[in-house]
Amino acid sequence: LGGALAGSKTTDSITVSNLNPPVISTVTDNVGTITGNVSNGGVTDDTVLVIAGAAGSAVAGATVTVFNGVTSLGTTTALGDGSWSFTTATLTNATTYSFNARQTSGPNVSGLSSNYLVTIDTTAPTVTVTDNVAGTANSTTGTVVYTYTFSEPVVGLATNDFTVTNGSGSSVSGSGTTWTVNVTPANAVATGNITITLAAGGVTDIAGNPNAVNTNSAQTIDTVAPAKNTNLARSEEHTSELQAPMYLVC
Repeated sequence: LGGALAGSKTTDSITVSNLNPPVISTVTDNVGTITGNVSNGGVTDDTVLVIAGAAGSAVAGATVTVFNGVTSLGTTTALGDGSWSFTTATLTNATTYSFNARQTSGPNVSGLSSNYLVTIDTTAPTVTVTDNVAGTANSTTGTVVYTYTFSEPVVGLATNDFTVTNGSGSSVSGSGTTWTVNVTPANAVATGNITITLAAGGVTDIAGNPNAVNTNSAQTIDTVAPAKNTNLARSEEHTSELQAPMYLVC
């Protein structure tokens, strides 16, 4: 078993042990939209984690001390089957932790296990929005292409995450930090702006942090053709009649 004694020797009253280090099997996230085991080297939005070792990873009844690097975070006791579990205190955002563990059984003390790296990220992704139409969108514009540039890679963006006024969303594409949203301007809008709103929680970053609501109303719109000036047309017709050639008959 992983936690068993591999051999030891005694010098005076000090026992130097080859007790195997307890293996960290899982680090569990219980918060937000993404839960479950956080992989070694992974990212989580949970600031209180459960660090555990599977059955046989420690000696039954051993004291397991959990560390961040060489700093002790606390202790727990291995169960009869050698499994163990430790819940951290609140961890710090934007920090990478190097979790490892050591077990003590009687006079025997193991070395430290391999590091299990986890980064805490509780910061929501932010976004900058631009579009491809300079000036006013009109009846000949076709499609306004919005570019959403996020502060970090995100997932989950879809057409139904948007509400559009004076237009309609037709498609969404992209990945990572850069996404595009195609919007068709509405007909018969004399004046105003296209307003596109990304709902809160439309995307999440890899840690599971959702975005805040984002509204963009920068794009002006006018899809009504100018009305024909009938008075000007009559004036032009009258001028044409006055300028018609006159012929004298002798």
